[in-house]
Amino acid sequence: MAEPLSPPPLVTHCMRCRKIIDAKDAFCRHCGKQQSVGSAFYYSPLWIAIISFVAIGPFALILVWNSTRMGPTAKYVLTALILFYTAITAYYFYSMVSLIRGQMADFDEVMKRI
Repeated sequence: MAEPLSPPPLVTHCMRCRKIIDAKDAFCRHCGKQQSVGSAFYYSPLWIAIISFVAIGPFALILVWNSTRMGPTAKYVLTALILFYTAITAYYFYSMVSLIRGQMADFDEVMKRI
């Protein structure tokens, strides 16, 4: 009596080298790239936005472009928002420093008269 044929293993392509690998493989057998999609929480678009706007600004662009949870359009939009926010923040920071320097110069003049 013949044994029933087992189904062929599910295969997929590596995210980096595009070679065929088993779908259950956690790492590519050819290049070693991890195959799990966005395993770390900080690759989520929401966390990238929070991290970039609150803490590290344009340095979060590394997270944006390494994230596998977003498509190219989302990456471009989030990059534009982060850069716009960074430019606005830099402008207001420069304005505030200029204002404080002006006030300190005025204070210095007052102190010299005393």
